[in-house]
Amino acid sequence: MKLFDEPLPKLPIASTNPFVNHSRSVGILEGLKYLIVGCTLFPLRVLLLFLCLGLANIFANISVLGLPFEKGPPAPLSKWRRVLQYPICLCSRGCLFAFGFQWVHVKGKRAARSAAPIMVYNHQTFVDGFVAVAFDNPCLLSAQENGKLPILGVIQRALQCVFVDRQNRASGHTTMELIRKRARDARWPPVAIFPEGTTTNGKCLISFKLGAFAPMVPIQPVVFKFSWSKLDPSWSSIGPSSLMLAARLMLQLHNSLSTEYLPVMAPDEADHGDPARFAARVKSAMADALGIPCTEHNLGEGSLLELARKYQIPPEYAVCELGGAMNELFPNPQSAIKYCKSYIHKFAVLDRRRKGWVSVDEVAQVLGVVSSRACVKEVLRMCDVDSCNRIEMRQFMIAMASLRKLVEKRPDLLRTAFEACGGDRDQRLRLNEVQRAVSHCIPDLDLALVANQFTKADANSDGVVTFEEFQSYVAENPEMLPILSSLPPFNYSIMVNGFV
Repeated sequence: MKLFDEPLPKLPIASTNPFVNHSRSVGILEGLKYLIVGCTLFPLRVLLLFLCLGLANIFANISVLGLPFEKGPPAPLSKWRRVLQYPICLCSRGCLFAFGFQWVHVKGKRAARSAAPIMVYNHQTFVDGFVAVAFDNPCLLSAQENGKLPILGVIQRALQCVFVDRQNRASGHTTMELIRKRARDARWPPVAIFPEGTTTNGKCLISFKLGAFAPMVPIQPVVFKFSWSKLDPSWSSIGPSSLMLAARLMLQLHNSLSTEYLPVMAPDEADHGDPARFAARVKSAMADALGIPCTEHNLGEGSLLELARKYQIPPEYAVCELGGAMNELFPNPQSAIKYCKSYIHKFAVLDRRRKGWVSVDEVAQVLGVVSSRACVKEVLRMCDVDSCNRIEMRQFMIAMASLRKLVEKRPDLLRTAFEACGGDRDQRLRLNEVQRAVSHCIPDLDLALVANQFTKADANSDGVVTFEEFQSYVAENPEMLPILSSLPPFNYSIMVNGFV
């Protein structure tokens, strides 16, 4: 008799990876071009870049002279200080020229500040901010650490940027209130926001954060379109460093960019009190203009790709659209990233060949239950959503998240599992009891592995595992439940090294 009366939910696997730069390798002709440009245009472009940044830095320092703010101005800058923003915008256009964007095709017309106090852009490259400043001169929303950068920090303060502390979860509400106040005060320039919160490769629009939409005021969407054949300009999690990307942009003869101002979008009656719906409408309009799909990836997934790469696992296997249906399996985005990182750690133990997927035979071998493979077939069934007789890392993460959610919804499963491990007498598990039960069910399992996992479950190191300790242990290691579900009620649980 199995522990589960209902099947686990099977969520779709992400088909698009927005966090990988798709630049082609440098061939002979491309290398020759780099050599020629490197000896001619490149030094001039570097000189122009530093000249523009230096001039912008001078004007910015004069603009904020005598103002002791660090996180942005408490009130709009006075008229003479705002005048100094115009040469900063010209310098920003000069920086774009230095990066190879000699001309930018503009389609549509920017709306007046009174018609659209907030502007939203798609975010693909590190030059997006230069484009916004050069053409729109708005108050950009920027990470707080950017305000401390040399040269660029004082420039952002002179442009009256809104700084947000990403490390402080409580700052989100404060930032949202600041955006709302600026949007409704005509003395401020329009607020410019990249609602994706991170850069992508432009293959799709990922989840939008709601800060730009919470004030429920009219918004003008603006889309940047980069055309390329060999050098992908996107600043992605998996790809060239920012320095290498900047150098390669400056080694191109010309980089293509077009900007399109879309019609102003205002919240309608159906959007009232629902910023998420308003955001979805704006996102859909921007995706249509770009000719790309909307997905539910979020900015935290970049860290999952980095962790997979650290384990030398192909990073594309870590992409699973955490902002979509999988987001419902976790209480908040931060916990989703935390648990998914732990699932990657677990999968790395299984994937010894670093392929990004494992077969049931490999799982059984790692668990030390080669002659008892039936006990892991239930795990395979839960993870193998494509019925291809293998478990991919992203499928594994989705299955683990589903199991964790099922444990929360079905507390009776924990009690059944606890009793199956020998906790039905005095509500405590002891190592010798668990080892005897496991050896009866899986004779070829190394009991030292059981002892190792028992120690992990024994939080207070008193030699016994209470139901509360067992409950915490299973919440962190939900993969043990499918194994339990494959055993009759009178059998016992399996404890395995690394996997639980």
